[in-house]
Amino acid sequence: MESASAQLIDDLCSPDPARVAAALQAVAPHRETLAPLLLGRLLEAAMRPEVWLSSETLPSPVFLLYLAAAWRLTDAHPLVAAFLRLPPPQCDELLGDFITEGARLVLADTWPGDLLAIEAIALDSGANPYARGTALGAAALLLERGVLPRAEVLNFYTRFASSPLDPDNGNDVQVASELVSSIMDLRAWELRDTVTTLYERDLVNSDYAGAEEEALAELEPGATLESDSVRFPPPITDAWQEVQHWCFFDPLHPGRSKWTPPPKDTKERTLLTDHDRTPPAHAPWEPPRPYLAPAKPGRNDPCSCGSGKKSKKCCGA
Repeated sequence: MESASAQLIDDLCSPDPARVAAALQAVAPHRETLAPLLLGRLLEAAMRPEVWLSSETLPSPVFLLYLAAAWRLTDAHPLVAAFLRLPPPQCDELLGDFITEGARLVLADTWPGDLLAIEAIALDSGANPYARGTALGAAALLLERGVLPRAEVLNFYTRFASSPLDPDNGNDVQVASELVSSIMDLRAWELRDTVTTLYERDLVNSDYAGAEEEALAELEPGATLESDSVRFPPPITDAWQEVQHWCFFDPLHPGRSKWTPPPKDTKERTLLTDHDRTPPAHAPWEPPRPYLAPAKPGRNDPCSCGSGKKSKKCCGA
């Protein structure tokens, strides 16, 4: 049984889409034996990211992260935070579009009951700015789910807004804009003054978060809004269902990562074994990407569906 469980973990860490897909659909009955192995693999990846980044056959750990979220493995929460706090080049290469497409959900679904790790990501000036924004969004998501008191989240946002932020630093501006977006999503009218201050300090990209007057109008207590731009996805309950639409699993999609299996007479190497391995003979493997995952649109960006409406008034609503 243990060997079968270990094989499933290896398959989830395989660059072969067919193996990953089969493993994601087969894991449910093996949660009890798989969970410790999954956490061990994530721990090793978090402690030795260079092993993943230097390998042509080891994929991103994102499928393990989705499974940890579906199983509500709170012990995975600090490991998710560790990935998101890697230096931006490493974080980008290891996690790819997961940073903006899935990290907020995984942080919320593995939440252990305190904001320590989430706050640490948001306040880490050396982290990827989108990862920092993801942490701010995760706090909003936990509030929306009713598991975090409103006062606790708003106090967190107030502390963050008071942290050293440089208007000449593009990363700081991006994170501050993410903060304004989260405040607007929550309709946190209590923080109108905070939002005003951020705009006055030139810390908000209006192309991303919207103009100041629009933000303040949406934060007016009792304001009647044309449409609600709040979009809080439900918790992850099935990792395969969450990722099956990725181009990684679609052999016909032009954006799919190219992977060539090694010759049959070679042995695959995983992080937990010392077997020899042969790198792919052709194009190197690239981290899996969600299906057509574009950069996160700003609140005033035109909707990608071509309707001519703003994203927040159309499909982003």
